[in-house]
Amino acid sequence: MDGQLVAVHSVFDNKLLVQLAGKQFQNVNGWWLGGNLTQNGWQWVDGSKFDYNNWESGEPLYGNSLIQLPVVGQWKSVNGNNTYPFICEIPQINTAIPPTKCDDQWLYDADTKKCFFVATNFYQFLTWDDTRALCMALGGDLPHIHNQAENDAFLRLANRHTWYEFYLGLWNPNLDGNWTWVDDGSSPTFTNWCAGNGENGFPPLNTQYFADFYNWDFSNCNVGQWFGGIFQEPLSICAKNPNF
Repeated sequence: MDGQLVAVHSVFDNKLLVQLAGKQFQNVNGWWLGGNLTQNGWQWVDGSKFDYNNWESGEPLYGNSLIQLPVVGQWKSVNGNNTYPFICEIPQINTAIPPTKCDDQWLYDADTKKCFFVATNFYQFLTWDDTRALCMALGGDLPHIHNQAENDAFLRLANRHTWYEFYLGLWNPNLDGNWTWVDDGSSPTFTNWCAGNGENGFPPLNTQYFADFYNWDFSNCNVGQWFGGIFQEPLSICAKNPNF
């Protein structure tokens, strides 16, 4: 707990302790405070400045320790070998909200270690191009999947949030089957296409402009596979790195 006998720094503190102790301690002559007589005078055991006192008339006398008296709250010096109830203080716990990993309205996913923004829902369609423009305006981009482990993480993410289908940042800009990731212009070193999609797509390839991530079984696609998209899709997701 890292506590100490309590220090008193103001009239308010002193009165508050009398009220609190009076409710807890019955039929006692006083309770310990954290005052201690040293070669340098009276000090608080927590190391804080001894900047307030409320000594009883004639005090302090011969004791080297400090009690507070009931009702009036005055102080008395006593021998530290005596027995009294006591009041402890503990350091203030920092309850400040820690900095968030993601900007407002973005959610952090520990599995993918990314921040995500849901740009649309099932009833508000955006084209792939409009979605990317929005993501870039928000400081992010469309999701980029580098390997099977990341693909599995995205599938778990989609399952947690009931995302059935969303755009990926993989596109076929020249409609020639040469797919690239939009965030860095790289060619994919990992893909997870549905049968007949992507590099192995059925002719004509120019009908497949962008990639979708599927989280449902549909025709020749299984969950977690990628579909070569043509039309507007029901969900637009933006991704970016967290703020640390």
